[in-house]
Amino acid sequence: MESIFNMQNILLNTFFAIFSAVLGAVFGLILSKPTNRIRSNESKIIHIREYIIQQEVVYKSNEKKSETNRSTNNSNSNNDNETLFFILIFSFLLASLYNKYHIEIINSFIILSIIIITSATIFGYVLCKRDSLDELSKYWIIVTVVLTLFNIISIIFMANQDVSITNGLYDYARLIYYICGAVIITLANLILVAAYIHIISFNTFIRFPNKFTYNVMKKFDKIFCNRKKITIAIAILVLISLLYSSGLFYEFVQLLIAS
Repeated sequence: MESIFNMQNILLNTFFAIFSAVLGAVFGLILSKPTNRIRSNESKIIHIREYIIQQEVVYKSNEKKSETNRSTNNSNSNNDNETLFFILIFSFLLASLYNKYHIEIINSFIILSIIIITSATIFGYVLCKRDSLDELSKYWIIVTVVLTLFNIISIIFMANQDVSITNGLYDYARLIYYICGAVIITLANLILVAAYIHIISFNTFIRFPNKFTYNVMKKFDKIFCNRKKITIAIAILVLISLLYSSGLFYEFVQLLIAS
């Protein structure tokens, strides 16, 4: 724990906190309209979705031209034993890297968490002060705050992990579970980042309609059109990651093997 909270890391985290605050404020100022707020959030969404439907025919032909017939040449040259061998080698390599760079991985996750929560909070604050906070932004800001609490729990688990390799395969197996936890919680946070890209593209399109913003918004809208399902998916990922990062899932598997 001492090596995590040293002066260098504190200064680095402070820098990213300030950078994230500036980033959130900039997006908030750009995307807010203090004197010309569209009152109905629902009408904005309907208007944009109608525009998407209208433009579907325009872009559809171009999208079809860009699609090429991909050949499905499923090569079966590698047998199952070779695949298993490469998986084992890759797993041992990952475990070794996790052991060597454990502190750096924790610090990177702390920085990611700081960037997300700080930029989202300042972004929401600026929108609120300029009377432009819509329901979509408010929803994901709340999700961000809740996810940050679980990020803190995950960081505590990661900081207390035993990453030493003294018992051969058992230690490598335990590290693989820890890696799965780190990857899954990072994936949950990246989904949240994608949600903010959706929010920014959505609000940017309202103020500055253009083809690029339209394409970005359209792609992300397919994913985030049902935000409740996405939120449930994030919650499941967080729960699974905590089971991995805490070592509970590893201990459970060991009990099953022993029995």
